[in-house]
Amino acid sequence: MIEVMELTLGDGSTFKARCFNDFVLLRFSDIGRSSIATVGRRIFESDFDFVDEVIATEVEICLAVNGEFQRSRLCEIQSLAIATEGERSKGHYDLPVFINHDHEDWELIEGHTSLGRLEYTRRLLNSQLSVAMTGFLPGFVYINGLPSELHVPRKSRPSTTTPSNSFAIGGKYAGIYSLASPAGWNCIGRIGIPIFDGSSLPPVSLEPGDSITLKQIDQPTFEKMFPEKSIQESRSPIPEFDENRGRLRIEKPGLYSLIQDQGRKGLAWYAIPRSGAMDFTSAELANTIVGNVPGAPVMECHLVAPRIRFESDATICLTGANMNWHIDNLRVERNRTISIAKGSVLDGSTAVTGSRGYIAIRGEIETSHSFGSASTYTPAGLGGNHGRSLTREDRLQWIKSDSEPFPIHVEIESVAKSPEFELEPGPEFDWMEKESIVALCDNEFRITSQSDRMGARLDGPTLSLGGKRLADSVPLLPGMVQLTPDGKCIVVLQDGQTTGGYPRIGYLDESAVERLNQTKIGQSFRFRITDSR
Repeated sequence: MIEVMELTLGDGSTFKARCFNDFVLLRFSDIGRSSIATVGRRIFESDFDFVDEVIATEVEICLAVNGEFQRSRLCEIQSLAIATEGERSKGHYDLPVFINHDHEDWELIEGHTSLGRLEYTRRLLNSQLSVAMTGFLPGFVYINGLPSELHVPRKSRPSTTTPSNSFAIGGKYAGIYSLASPAGWNCIGRIGIPIFDGSSLPPVSLEPGDSITLKQIDQPTFEKMFPEKSIQESRSPIPEFDENRGRLRIEKPGLYSLIQDQGRKGLAWYAIPRSGAMDFTSAELANTIVGNVPGAPVMECHLVAPRIRFESDATICLTGANMNWHIDNLRVERNRTISIAKGSVLDGSTAVTGSRGYIAIRGEIETSHSFGSASTYTPAGLGGNHGRSLTREDRLQWIKSDSEPFPIHVEIESVAKSPEFELEPGPEFDWMEKESIVALCDNEFRITSQSDRMGARLDGPTLSLGGKRLADSVPLLPGMVQLTPDGKCIVVLQDGQTTGGYPRIGYLDESAVERLNQTKIGQSFRFRITDSR
């Protein structure tokens, strides 16, 4: 049973803590919303050993907890000295915005508000706006002050992508998508100045309470102020090569190959996802077999194997998905040490079983890091290979190990043909109608081709919440299962957002998420509710 505890802070404010297996949700009964951010920051800065992540929205604080957590330790939060918020001088920002009256999302806005595009724009530009919070993704800004007649519900099904700096409306908020990403809000324009800075913490200069005035600009002015550029344009420089290093060259990158390690823990407060290998168990197995340190960077290959030419001798290990690997046209096995001679080519095919394959190289891969991790997070250009996926003619270099590898071969069971995943009820599980709970357990689901490292979009039965919707954005963690207004499920994954506006009907633990990430697109599976409440 989910335990609910009521605790009191030193200033007399009370909050209820709902304790789930892997996280704790804090809701306050008599505290101002601005103070919720203060409490969240105080918890974040206290660096408790039982807390891995802290995420705060206007209504709720989420603590991702680890094995050190016991419910009694919540008293340590209760004993924190929570200072009242100081009178920080609030900033003011004039934000240039190009309103694109041709965007398809205007149809929903017009239908819901009965306002024409020009009139809606006029009222928006005259609104007194302020920063509510940052969250969702790095650099995403939630904006308060939208008049009630301009409120528009989120889309029933999110679009797969929206360009960076998109300005959008979602419920009572306006918002800025600083990075290109999927979008559940209604996009009507774009901001003309950069909002996100991936080289610093915090990654945005706007803070809660800062006032905002929107200044309309036309499209030519926007294009001059914010020229389109992709982080994919930069080519990774070839490091200086010597006899103590090995090197390889990417001849074909496969569908999507990139560098990952254990991820960057503890930055969800800044809306920076942990990232990391989608099947960390397989990645660590590869590192263990070749003798690397735990958490060392590996190559993660999605669905289709890359073609790699080794320009030096190397010892490698292949784990994860069966991609029918070959070296110089000779088949090689996974889960064992493999010696590769200079000039040899590693190649494979579309994954036969599983979805993500891993390549570990004995030694230390030399690549770019962001906030202490080489995990590549392409939306923000963070991590290995300068924050981008591997492309043709990229070179990777590694420092060779001094010791000789020890031959190892590990037998691993293949992915089950029809896997079943234990689903823990989420915070809004009880919002579902009884028939939908039955459908959740009695029907098969499949991962759709619209899925990525941010989230797995599922095809399955249409579930219903009986018309219930979240009024505010709430914290999210990898493994949480969101239910969209059209009744479909999205599972938050390693690069997923840290806040969102769809109800959280369930969550998968870390092991289940890894197994889900190895489930092939279109492969059927079922959920089995494990109700520990």
